[in-house]
Amino acid sequence: MFDKKPNAKDFNWRTVEYVQSCIKDPIGIGKQCSVHFFAPLDETNHSLTIDYDYTRMPDELQLLQQQQWSAYCQKQCLKMCYYLQKVRGVEILQMKCEFLRDENSNVWLSYVKDITVRRVQ
Repeated sequence: MFDKKPNAKDFNWRTVEYVQSCIKDPIGIGKQCSVHFFAPLDETNHSLTIDYDYTRMPDELQLLQQQQWSAYCQKQCLKMCYYLQKVRGVEILQMKCEFLRDENSNVWLSYVKDITVRRVQ
């Protein structure tokens, strides 16, 4: 189907929405960890700037050593949101993230969907 160089006029390539890479792993594509992330909004005033304080969570190494995969992935989400807030001026309100863990217990962000954002006030 895709045995030749991509061409804008080729029907097969025009129907591709995205290309996703994958890690090669003896256990398949890795063990999956899903996170439905919700921003830590101030319940009394949703318009306040969101505080993505990931430093309140335990250290990453500690989370990995204790095999707390969900908490580790949640912390990575907070760190990504903090970066986007400070550097790009957007706040992520919610998103669904897929992480994969390989045979060496390395955790990889593989996919994010259903992202809801707002501009920093």
